[in-house]
Order: sequence, then structure tokens, then C-alpha cells
Amino acid sequence: MLNKFSEELKNKREEVGLSIQQIANKTRIDKKFLELMEQGNFSFLPEVYVKSFIREYAQIVGLDPEETVKKFLLAKEGKTLSSEIETKENSEPEAPIKESSTSKSYIDDSLSSQPVSQISNSNQKLIIIASTFLVVIILLAVIYFFNSKDEIIITNSPIEGSTSEEIQRFEEPTINSLDGNISTYDSLSLEIFSLDTTWVYLILDETVPYEFMLYPNKKTIVKARSSFSGTFGNSGSVKLKLNDKDIDFIGRLKLPRHFKIDRNFNLEYLNNRPIIKEINVRQD
Repeated sequence: MLNKFSEELKNKREEVGLSIQQIANKTRIDKKFLELMEQGNFSFLPEVYVKSFIREYAQIVGLDPEETVKKFLLAKEGKTLSSEIETKENSEPEAPIKESSTSKSYIDDSLSSQPVSQISNSNQKLIIIASTFLVVIILLAVIYFFNSKDEIIITNSPIEGSTSEEIQRFEEPTINSLDGNISTYDSLSLEIFSLDTTWVYLILDETVPYEFMLYPNKKTIVKARSSFSGTFGNSGSVKLKLNDKDIDFIGRLKLPRHFKIDRNFNLEYLNNRPIIKEINVRQD
């Protein structure tokens, strides 16, 4: 079904007389991603980004973006939009339940006999309990926020000589430090440079996770106290520096790689994506 969906996208593009390069220029989506979409390969990035690309593509070629995304999701399940509509139309409505003349009233006499003031007081108690619970949740969130010490700083600096067309419209989010006071006496600084679009998942000090996209000719600086672990989606395009010293990281183009780096510059390749350990609030 995905191949049929991709073929419909390609046919619509050719019908309106646009090339893949023209769509790439208009949407700022990498040309190779558009080519993979038209080949029926939608596994190059997480689904949230793929759906965004499909919306952009559909809008440029004159299709309804939301309906096109719905067709994509149905195609993944081996269905089509027309078959889904036909299934809904053929489903028989439930027969209405005939009310017996001897059936009792649905109104509970015990409720109707309760005073209005008693019912109102019960509602007020429920509102007070719910409000108290919400306040406790907010206080816990604030306490955790101010006690977190790990820091991440992201800087986007285009490589000299890059043209404006190479700068992608889809920029990774800037993640601010969780703490106004930056502790540098024992911090590690990891510089990540990517030659191509790369999905990055990091865990700082085995407790704090971050996830973002790094685009061609961009670099990001991330800081932690003792270690970094995580996954690079397009690992062959990544170059690393720890405290301004090159790390001999060997990745694979278009393939993910899991890793861990500690403060002693030890690089370890992992078989599986790392997981977060139990978070312990530091007492400084």
C-alpha cells in the first residue's frame, strides 16, 4: 500500500509539472528524503518528521495536506481511504432499544430525594480535592526544576562557505540550561558536527535525556558532568570533539549507532540504545 501511496504522490507531482529539485527548493526538505518518499521508503526519520514532510509535499503539488497524511497512515496498515469509508458505510447501525411499558423510570428516587444543598456540597468537595492535587503536582515540578544541575548549550554555527540554500528551514530547538548558575569546574563539553541531516538522542550523566535534529553543516555543543551516551541516526556523517580534542568516532552512513563517552575519553560502542537510570537529585 505504501508503494501505491508513493506512486500517487509522484503522479501528482508530474501532473503539475514540478521536479523533485523544485519541491526541495520550495520546502527546504532535503532532495534525497523526497526521493525516498516517492520510492515508498518512509523509515529514514521518526514518523513525526515524515508526516511533516508529507504535509509540505502535498501542499506544494495541490493536495489536501491532512487528507494526504491520513492516506499515509492507512497505507501503513494496508488500507486505503476509499475502503475505510466503505467499511463505515456498510456497518449496520444498532437497533434501537424499545422501551417496555413496564420498565421503571431511569431516575433514581434516592437521588431525587436528596436535598439540592447536599449535592452541591459534594461537588465542592470534589473540586477542592482536585485543586489540592494539582497544586501538589506543580510544586513537585518546580522543586525538580530548580534542583536539576545538568546543563546543555546548543549553538548553531554554519560552516564557512555554505550557501543560503544549504541552510535548512527546519532548525533544531535550542535547549537552555536547566540552571542559571553554570558549573564548569567538572563539566565535559561535547561538540557534535554533522555533514548531513542527523537525528540525535543524548543522555547526560545517565539521567537527563535530550532529543533533537542536527542539519547539514551545523554543530552543537552539549555539556554534562561525567558522561554522555546516546544514538546518532545518520552516524556516518557525525564528527565529535570532547573538551576540544578529537574523538575517533566511526559511524555508518544512513544507519544508527549507539555509544557512550566518559570523562576519561573512553569511547564505547553499544549494541542497544542506552536507557535512563534512576534520577537522583544532587545536593550541592
